[in-house]
Amino acid sequence: MASVIDICNLALQRIGQTQPIASLEEQSKAAEICSQVYEMCRDTVLQDYLWPFATSWKRLAQMADPPTNWGYRYSYPPSCLKLRQIVVPGKRRLNPDDSPVYELQYHEGQQTIITDTLDAEIIYTARVEDPTLFSPSFVDALAWRIAQEIAMPMSVNADIMNNARQMYEAMVSRAAEGALNEVKQDKAPESEFITGRR
Repeated sequence: MASVIDICNLALQRIGQTQPIASLEEQSKAAEICSQVYEMCRDTVLQDYLWPFATSWKRLAQMADPPTNWGYRYSYPPSCLKLRQIVVPGKRRLNPDDSPVYELQYHEGQQTIITDTLDAEIIYTARVEDPTLFSPSFVDALAWRIAQEIAMPMSVNADIMNNARQMYEAMVSRAAEGALNEVKQDKAPESEFITGRR
């Protein structure tokens, strides 16, 4: 299991920095830069893909005063980094056309979700801060994402930054392919065009 320091040192290695850091609080340029970008990079990588370890479910708390032409307003979960879908009871897998319509809306000082779905439940990507919960593929992708951010401040060759960006994109694609092998999914719903012909 990787620690935050392990991940940052892996990122530093990937841009050619041979001197590891021992703490994000130490007095070094590398530690200062890693400290500045770590949380932003972590949350960005979490948002960029539906990582199984960060996938969560929640029944939303209903609020008053939905806007005109919308049925309901709900509180946005504090740990939610990206709302993936509103759950439809009885359907684990949805066609895009079957997914309930929703919008995110700022209301009275907070982020809210508006939809026409009663008693809405959502699937979302949660902000996971404990690195011991990260999957190996996430650690790999996060280290490349950090490497991309710290390359310029650490004054390395621009080609190294571009390589880090390309490697990050490749890692997220590889994670998406690998995750398909971790889950036995229902068959995709048939379109109305096909079912209507029967």
